Amino acid sequence: MIIAFEGVDNCGKTTIINKLKREFEFDSIKFPSPEGLFYSELKAMISTGKQKSQQQKQLYFILNILSKLDYLKEYRFSADKHILLDRFLYSTIAYGEGKFQQDLFIPYKSFIEDTLQVFSPDYLIYIRKPRVYDISNKKRANATAYDKDLYIQERARRNYEQMINSVMKYSDTLILEYIYNSPDVMYYKVKEFLVTQSMLKNVLQKRNDK
Repeated sequence: MIIAFEGVDNCGKTTIINKLKREFEFDSIKFPSPEGLFYSELKAMISTGKQKSQQQKQLYFILNILSKLDYLKEYRFSADKHILLDRFLYSTIAYGEGKFQQDLFIPYKSFIEDTLQVFSPDYLIYIRKPRVYDISNKKRANATAYDKDLYIQERARRNYEQMINSVMKYSDTLILEYIYNSPDVMYYKVKEFLVTQSMLKNVLQKRNDK
């Protein structure tokens, strides 16, 4: 199965993924992937916030993800192989608009939506983080240029919310409310959702049978 995690920066995606990996020994990919296309270019853009154009950054991110789809196919609908995705194509929509008014469009949005309709994760965890916590993002010592830009964070949050009734509907989706400083509580809710969906029931049963 493919389980994707989405949400604005520093909402707890990676923390929950790491806990699931430790408990269930799942595979994982954090996008942009070092093994995907244009990784070095994307890392430079993310760390500095600089790129020739917003469209270029978005295209690089899309191609980085698409270059891993063949690899992900072996996990899709599988009852025995499971992979956790730290971001997926939803992020390219959420963060895909330009910062300035004349750039407020997503040139590849229709293509991304079509791709998600054909190749969506089996399960999607969207962590809804309120705006009030963006200030803590900005002050983190390891904050990227994107973490520190409150406009980008608010715009991404708005775009995620617009996706709830569109492309997110193609996956079994959990909308998880962010709980400040309580990753264990969020982890329990994610685990409970996956068990309820029967995905983890098989994993737990096999582990108990050993």
